[in-house]
Amino acid sequence: MNAEGFGQHLDNLRPALKEYGKFVVERITSYLKSNITPQEYNQLFKVPPSARVKDTASAVEKVARKKYQDPVGQMTDVIGSRFVVLMQADLEIIEKSVLNCNAWTARKDRTPLFEIEENPEVFEYQSIHFIVKLNEELKINDLTIPRDTPCEIQIRTLMQHAYAEFVHDRVYKGEKKIPSNVRRLVARAMAMLETTDEIFTEAAAELASLNLDIDAWHSEATAIYLAHCGSITSKVSTEESRLFYETFHFLLSAANKNDVRALFSAYASKIIELKEEQNIFSHPIVVPLLWLLKNHDQETAAKWWLGKYRNDLETVAAVLGIGLIGK
Repeated sequence: MNAEGFGQHLDNLRPALKEYGKFVVERITSYLKSNITPQEYNQLFKVPPSARVKDTASAVEKVARKKYQDPVGQMTDVIGSRFVVLMQADLEIIEKSVLNCNAWTARKDRTPLFEIEENPEVFEYQSIHFIVKLNEELKINDLTIPRDTPCEIQIRTLMQHAYAEFVHDRVYKGEKKIPSNVRRLVARAMAMLETTDEIFTEAAAELASLNLDIDAWHSEATAIYLAHCGSITSKVSTEESRLFYETFHFLLSAANKNDVRALFSAYASKIIELKEEQNIFSHPIVVPLLWLLKNHDQETAAKWWLGKYRNDLETVAAVLGIGLIGK
């Protein structure tokens, strides 16, 4: 089949191929919705997942340029779908969704980590590419997509997407030779974007660790408080409680929870005496607060941000026999 014949073939199949592209996107997103939480799904994509069928003129030009003898079998990017996520750590779940679909057979066409390892000095177009081919003939809305019809799936981070959008047409598809200084600038940009991806991933991991620590402290403090004081009646808000743990996270990371529990047990009767509906003594944050003032009194006082509970802070310190500077 020559280039012009392939163009006619593509036009005839275009309606079916569009449905195939939608099918690929739907199968992948359905897998994701079944395997991650709604909140995680809503945060995953920074560009809506999409599919497209290659423009006929572009396809004909590529067949002629590549001298394909069997364009139907050789051109694997006639249909393409794209998934853009925020960070490198998000790529894996998309890859799993591609590999765990029984409607097609998947082959990885490009692997950025392998390419970087093989050519570490080259900063290239680094999307993950899969080629999937239908295991059986597919019928959608009276349209038939033949078995083995390929679809290219691109998975990339937002940084890779920005790079690709700039470079794809201007560097790799341009007719003119690109000057060496421009290629160096593009390589520098890719290096910076790759570094930014890594920094975002590291920052996200730190935040995830912080959230786990905060949740763990909240659960531990609540259990200790309820065991000794019976009920929580404070009007300390969820936001105020979270800000407390975020503010003192570094100091609490050194705390032994058995020591925290023993300290609160020793002073629980006094806390119960001071318990009133609107003060800190009626909320579980008093549990780690006792330990903070016992071990880091002045630093805790200096970082204290809840002015309306300043008197309660000073009362807790007094219970421990501690005088706060500059109160």
